[in-house]
Formats: sequence, C-alpha cells, structure tokens
Amino acid sequence: METELILQVIRREVSNLIEVTPLLTDERSRLLALRLDAFEKCLERLNSLVNPQVQPPNRALSEDELAQIHKNYYTLKRNQLVKGFGKLTEGYILICDVLLTAHPIVEVETELSKTLQATYKTLITMTEKVTDALTNLADVARYPDEVLKATGTLQTEWKNLYLTIKHIIIKPLKTAITEEARRTLINRIVQGRLGR
Repeated sequence: METELILQVIRREVSNLIEVTPLLTDERSRLLALRLDAFEKCLERLNSLVNPQVQPPNRALSEDELAQIHKNYYTLKRNQLVKGFGKLTEGYILICDVLLTAHPIVEVETELSKTLQATYKTLITMTEKVTDALTNLADVARYPDEVLKATGTLQTEWKNLYLTIKHIIIKPLKTAITEEARRTLINRIVQGRLGR
C-alpha cells in the first residue's frame, strides 16, 4: 500500500472511495463504497449537464440570444437529463439495498428504514421539482423573459437537489466508509501486518 494513501486515510483526507475499498473487510462496506462512488459520479455527470462549462462570448449577448441558447441547450439535453435523474434514483435505491442488510441492532438504534424512506421521499420530491422546471423551460416558456426565469428556476431547484444529495446522502456515507477503512488500517498497523 502506498505511503501517501496510508497518510491520507489516517489524516481523514481521502477523496476517492475506490482507493480505500481494499481496506474494507466487510463485503457490504465494499459494495456500499462501489455503489456510493457510482452514485456520486452520476450526480456529477448530471451537474455538468445542468451547469455546463462554457466559454465567455466574445461579445455581449442580448436577452433574446441568451434565452434562445438556454432553450435550445436544455431542449437538446432534456432526454439525457431525465435518464440521469432516473439513474440517480436507481443509484439511491441500490445504496439503500446495501444499507438495509445491516445488523438488526442498527435498525433498532438508528431507525434506519424510517430515515431511508424519508430521504427517498425528499429525493423524489426534489427530482420532480427539477423535472417540472425542465419541462416548463422546454415546453411552456416562449418569450425570452419566461425562458430566463424558467432557466433560473431549473438551476435553483437543481442546486437544492445537488446540495441535499451531497450533504444528506454522500457526505455521511463517505465519512462512515473512510472511518471504517481508517479503523482497519490502524488495526493492521498495530498488529504489524500492514503489507498483507
């Protein structure tokens, strides 16, 4: 194992879950790490579709031009976005599948299934708001001011969904997984079997 990775795990500075997966001794933890990594990548792909990197124009754009660019872009990307939202929901269900195989005492202590259901409802509600905003932008908005307002609504709803997923789902699970890897690594160091 690389010295740099060992130091990152001990310092709690791990950024890539896949790197710490070999340290996880529990098969469920490894599966959770892989599914969480795929879920996070799906979220970031969606974020790059909703908020694409663009070059600044070489001249000032009129409101009409800007509205037309937004409408054309989101109309073209609509199918990819809707499929991405479906994959995001599917990814969360796969994460829940792993979490629900936890020991029964975890369910009793944390009311895990209630928490997962509440998070799922929040995820679905927020995803519906984003897809409604996308539909409004692509199908309903006609005039430049309507298109720009619909674009703003879409981006606001997406930002709310994105931050909710990052802070309610990804961050706590990532922390738990890296802590498990850290504990395993420290145990290996203490027992003198780091290279094995």
